[in-house]
Amino acid sequence: LTLTDFVNGSAGRLVVGTKGFANADDFVSHGTTTVNGLLTNTGVAPLTFAAGSRTTTQGAGRISGGAAGVDLNGALLVNNGTMSGDT
Repeated sequence: LTLTDFVNGSAGRLVVGTKGFANADDFVSHGTTTVNGLLTNTGVAPLTFAAGSRTTTQGAGRISGGAAGVDLNGALLVNNGTMSGDT
C-alpha cells in the first residue's frame, strides 16, 4: 500500500495488517493507527501523529521513520512492537 499526502482524520482508523506493509510519504494521523505489519516513511517529512491521535504497534508491528523520523506532537504511542528513526 502506498500512502501519499495521506491524512487519517480524527474519526479515522488505519490498520496495517500482520503481513501488510504501507509506504508513507507526507503522512499525518489525527485518528487511530494500529500497526501489526510495517509502516515505513518514504518521504522527506516526518511521519506525523498529531495531538489526540492514538497509535499502537503490536507483536511484529514496526514503524520506521526513515531519515525524516517520527513526530508525535502530543500523540499517544503504545509501542509493543518496534520503532526506528528519530522521534
